[in-house]
Amino acid sequence: AAVQSLYQAMRDKTEIIKASETPELETMRPEDLRDILEESGMEEKKAEAFAASYAGALGEDARVMPSAVMDSSKFQMATPDVKITVDPELAALVKMRTIDGKRYILIPADGGVELNGIEVF
Repeated sequence: AAVQSLYQAMRDKTEIIKASETPELETMRPEDLRDILEESGMEEKKAEAFAASYAGALGEDARVMPSAVMDSSKFQMATPDVKITVDPELAALVKMRTIDGKRYILIPADGGVELNGIEVF
């Protein structure tokens, strides 16, 4: 749920900015990003490190649009070996689980599975 929560928080922030009469006031500061990451389930240390890196690259007082941090029009996850792209409207289907000490990305396959256009499951 952390992945979906982070994605949704960034989409929500983007929508708030789009609807705002003063979008420049709705941009994100390093601490805003840290808070979103923590609220989405990221470990406090990792969220703090990410925000510190963000502040180091752009400056402590930097303010950016959420789209500069994450493209909310697509939902793509990556491991060192695999990239998975999911329709943003269906992102809630993606689950992260630890099984026997290993982390897995789980996606229901009830509707079948195609490999390069060929149904394999």
